[in-house]
Amino acid sequence: MDEGLISGLQSGELQFAGYNISGMGQTITTAGNSLAQLDQKLYQGLQIVEKTKNQFVKSTILAFYQMIKDLGGSSSLETIDSESVIYSHLEKEQNYFGRFYFFLYKGFSSYLLGDIPFAYEQVSIAKNYLSALPGSTVLADYYTYLPLIALELVSGKTPSEEITAEIDESLAILEKWNASIPENFQFRIDLIRATQLEQKGHLLEALDLYDSVISLASKQEMLPLKAIAFEKAGKMMLNNQKIRIGEIYLKDAYLAYLEYGASKKLDQLQQDFPTIFQSGKAEKP
Repeated sequence: MDEGLISGLQSGELQFAGYNISGMGQTITTAGNSLAQLDQKLYQGLQIVEKTKNQFVKSTILAFYQMIKDLGGSSSLETIDSESVIYSHLEKEQNYFGRFYFFLYKGFSSYLLGDIPFAYEQVSIAKNYLSALPGSTVLADYYTYLPLIALELVSGKTPSEEITAEIDESLAILEKWNASIPENFQFRIDLIRATQLEQKGHLLEALDLYDSVISLASKQEMLPLKAIAFEKAGKMMLNNQKIRIGEIYLKDAYLAYLEYGASKKLDQLQQDFPTIFQSGKAEKP
């Protein structure tokens, strides 16, 4: 991947170089590695880009740095440009796959931090750029986060035909991919199914699937989806008066988000559950 990036930059093939640098970002984000690992790889690429003054590739890197900034991840950059500046780079360079990353992970970050209407708005915008990424690995995240966000948006309501279709289409696509590579997609499907079961009141079945997600995602070191499963299971238990079990799941969610590097999510958990996180940190029960 690094050789491909350097080759593209040296030859002046900006589109090729852009796909290689985005490939680094895609690989790390869809694999669920930490934000610190994402920063490390992006920063390496940025050093090359700054020397060659390649603004197209730089705009792609900044799209991923926006997610790091939104979640409060550590950054090797002294400062990260404002959201409007980053997006202006993407527009100026006509960087369509960079725009896809920008809106998709803006939606993902907003989902983690609880702004569900805005999260859905952002992934809906990302949909406009799907044609720029045929066969891309990042589509695994799109077809996972879109239905998760949509389900939260309509929780307790009757979903529109459009949202129902989006959820069904996403699951169908993930199921198709799962037939070939179940280790990469089964936990994504299970997390969506668990959310559906929880919303229908099938709590034991939902908990079984959340546990399955946690087990499978742990084996794949998929930090954000593992953390989300812990959090959703914990909140479900608390909402149904299973206090001790719920607290255990939420403490594990905190530890998973800590490993992921999302400091703003940690702050949110501390604010939402002060009696669980009185010390500002979680310990293994």
